Amino acid sequence: MQTRFIVFISILATFSLLECLLKRRRDPNLYPSNIYRRLSNIALLMFGSLLLFLWNHFLPLVSAYRATDFGVGLIPWLGLSFEASVVLGLILMDLLIYFQHLLFHKIKILWKVHRVHHLDNLLDVTTALRFHPLELILSQLIKITGVIAFGVGLESLLLFEITLSSFAIFNHANIQLPKKLDKFLASLFVTPNFHVIHHHPKLHLHNSNYGFCLSIWDRIFKTYESAKVEDYSEFDCGLDSEYRDSFKGMLSTPFRR
Repeated sequence: MQTRFIVFISILATFSLLECLLKRRRDPNLYPSNIYRRLSNIALLMFGSLLLFLWNHFLPLVSAYRATDFGVGLIPWLGLSFEASVVLGLILMDLLIYFQHLLFHKIKILWKVHRVHHLDNLLDVTTALRFHPLELILSQLIKITGVIAFGVGLESLLLFEITLSSFAIFNHANIQLPKKLDKFLASLFVTPNFHVIHHHPKLHLHNSNYGFCLSIWDRIFKTYESAKVEDYSEFDCGLDSEYRDSFKGMLSTPFRR
């Protein structure tokens, strides 16, 4: 867990710096309102992480231990080598997160919780931290189910958790990669230009591009939307709400009409 935390902080700091050097769009909000928004996003993650720690933070790791001990799940049944098992575990967990994300958009009660993430109107690295504590808890339970069903080993799970948080920061970062590099990477992985469409206020656009790490799931399951629709360096992202930049407002959003 210490390794994951160090990697998380390192990736967050790296892409925060890159946002200053490779900024895709200027922030329309002036300080101090933008600082308040960023602090609210960070506070939401810290509060959610505390709840996870107190309730079920270690359950996915325990599940991974038990699945490995008893040979439970798909991967042990296949009898693959250690390296192949780790890779397959990563792929299957990423697919699980894709479908989880899809369900959080399609099921109304889940959307009320996930909507907090989409209220951010200035996409940057702190947006990757902006998830309601209820969503973090539900996501943890879904991951536990996946770990047991797939028989994901501890090494594969730890690597997946690091990959997931790192890619979440990367694909929310307010950076503009060179077009050829972005196109090359987006053929397999989710990039900032690939993911920014998902935060468009238009319904059919924010109901697309659900992937976090691998972009192939959106292409396979026909949820991919091309970045050529409009200039994504200028559009107003996020959904509208008077509570979107308030920590208290974000916590109460799922319970409002």
